[in-house]
This record gives sequence, structure tokens and C-alpha cells, in this order.
Amino acid sequence: MTPLNTMPQTRLQVTAHRNDSSGGGASVQIRLHNPGRGIAFFERAEITTTHDGDEILPIEYSDNYVTVYPGETVEVTGTVTGSEPAANWVRVSGYNSAPTVVPIDQRARR
Repeated sequence: MTPLNTMPQTRLQVTAHRNDSSGGGASVQIRLHNPGRGIAFFERAEITTTHDGDEILPIEYSDNYVTVYPGETVEVTGTVTGSEPAANWVRVSGYNSAPTVVPIDQRARR
């Protein structure tokens, strides 16, 4: 596993959109795009209420700890139940990337 420590640093482009359900819960679609030449390894998304807040729990992700190859886009969906706090931010960090925090754009209620 030592070669992992020599991987170049990467920076992902991250966007997130929230779809509120009539039951009070929300589904958050998180897009991770790697515009660089290096692999973004073991990327983890967290949905939070504030810019520097803790992850909302409990939450269910479609996938997590993903690897994003150069030029690739990966989508992860997080589902928050109706009784949890508002999902307003996404934080993504990985083995060879610094944390990126972005606001969640809200879409129409479904």
C-alpha cells in the first residue's frame, strides 16, 4: 500500500442538488468530476447542515469511498429522512485530495 502515498494530489469539481419529498425527507444527488490527470482515490461524500458541520446521521448513500478516474464523473445519492435536519452542504474528501465543501442547490418539491 506504500505506493498510495506517492499519488499526486487531485482536486474534484463537486456539485450537489436536493430534491425534497412531500414526506419531509430529501434526496441529494452529488456529482464528482475529475478534470485532472491523476486518480482521485477513496473519495467520501458527507451531507451536512452547515459549512463546517458534522455529517447528518442517519443517512443512506448509494455508494461512497469511490475512486474517480481522470475525465470521469461519478454520481452518489444520499437520502435523508424527514425527521433529520436540513441538508444544506456537501463535503467531499479523499485519500489524495483536500476536502471540498459546496452548497446544495434545491430543486422543486416532488
